[in-house]
Amino acid sequence: MNNALMALVLMAAAGASAGEALPDWRSSDESLFEARKEFAKSDAELLFLLMVNRQGDVVKVKLLKSKLDNDRSAMMFRKHLYSAKFKVAKPKEPDYREFLYPMDIKTTVEY
Repeated sequence: MNNALMALVLMAAAGASAGEALPDWRSSDESLFEARKEFAKSDAELLFLLMVNRQGDVVKVKLLKSKLDNDRSAMMFRKHLYSAKFKVAKPKEPDYREFLYPMDIKTTVEY
């Protein structure tokens, strides 16, 4: 019994991939500083930096700035950005693309 269980665990470990290591952010500090300045003047409430792979899937998200009082709400929106889809990369585009994404949140609560 233990041998069968051990063999199963080893097969699962061998078949599981550690995943592809994502590259570091390439955006310059100057461009991010300018984006934050523009964001401060805008009506947007959240500013994200997104990394998108060739297939258009969001693989990395960084919250750059928030105007929300509640950090939990910002993290909720951050989590849901992973389900966003972008256009498939053209052959000459890099494997990972970066996008600045200002998010304007329109919410109403009725009692």
